[in-house]
Amino acid sequence: VASQSSHSDAASGMKLSIGGKTISFSPDYDPSSLRTDVAGKLVKKLVPNGALVKKGGAYAEIEVMKMFMPLKVEEAGVITWANNEGAALAAGDLLATLELENPENVSTTDIFEGDLNVEGWGSLEEYKSSGSGRPHITLRKAIDRLENGMSGFVLSSSAIESTMKNIADAVTDQSLAAYEIDEQLSVLNGRIDGALFDELSRITCDSKTSKFPADQFKRLIAQHMSNIKDEAERANFLALTTPLVSVADPYTKSLAESAPGAERVLSCFLSILREWVSVERWFCDGISYADAVENLRKANKSDNQSVLDICRSHALLKSTAVVVLKIIESIAEAGKTNVSLPGKMTSVVLGAEGLVGATPCLTDIAAMRGNDTYDALSQKCRSILIEESLPSIEDRKTKVLKVAASV
Repeated sequence: VASQSSHSDAASGMKLSIGGKTISFSPDYDPSSLRTDVAGKLVKKLVPNGALVKKGGAYAEIEVMKMFMPLKVEEAGVITWANNEGAALAAGDLLATLELENPENVSTTDIFEGDLNVEGWGSLEEYKSSGSGRPHITLRKAIDRLENGMSGFVLSSSAIESTMKNIADAVTDQSLAAYEIDEQLSVLNGRIDGALFDELSRITCDSKTSKFPADQFKRLIAQHMSNIKDEAERANFLALTTPLVSVADPYTKSLAESAPGAERVLSCFLSILREWVSVERWFCDGISYADAVENLRKANKSDNQSVLDICRSHALLKSTAVVVLKIIESIAEAGKTNVSLPGKMTSVVLGAEGLVGATPCLTDIAAMRGNDTYDALSQKCRSILIEESLPSIEDRKTKVLKVAASV
């Protein structure tokens, strides 16, 4: 497990503790910031404010343990003082700044914020639908890809876009339920009543080109179980068919004709949001990374793997925040769209009965603070929650009509 044992500063740089060993990183070379790497006292300014100091020239004297030490510039430039004579100095304190005479001679460190293009890593072709025309496989792979990305594995912006498109394609496919249920039903061949199995198989096969009758499917299973008299046999039948009923259940709760898999996807989205909140609550609200890791290690004294998993997930906060934002926008769009009106599908979770279950997740995210990423997601969630608390357009229209009729 790696943890930051000291914050990065101008004097000593950053220190990492890995496997009980400490690794020190030297501070960036910045000759434009004139600092002292030891604690002491600024005794005398050797050059006035605005003076040109040559490379290697002394610009100040400091007192350290009753000894006087000169401080020299590493590059030529014009000095601007930031401290006064007699000031007490800590290690790393800024004494003055230097406007470099030849700044092009100094190489600076740039932070890389793009995507690494490494041969063998996921290209766009990898993220295209690879379910061989079977929507349940496309959906499963897309959700797995999102979950891996949320766990801290690299998921580029193009891969996120392609994955969300795969999810949308699968959700709108009318055969999604039939393929997913047929996969679960196949393992029951020879383990449940033959006539029931044949009837369930017929319904599944006939529904691969039309809407799956999930209510009828579940009702057949319930009726057969009610006809079983022997308690042991009934318990065995219940144990065998519970996974099958669980797979069929979400398709009874998707109200929009254009998105039969909406409830199925919503349950996956909410699981991703809950996991993200459980990770980021350790790092939000202005807590430093070092303190967050220390708190994690105290809470998971005998489980270093959990600490590693949480830290790895948080390391790609910008990437995971993009996924979270897309999920939030899907939920928001579904919440304000009338499923009874015909038209283009506006959200992959349109018509899902479980949309109300998203409120606790949105509330948790809305309470997050600490940096621009948290603030942006928090603002989005607060806007959605405020909008949901207001009466719908239909309710307001009905109220106005009632008032008008009573006048």
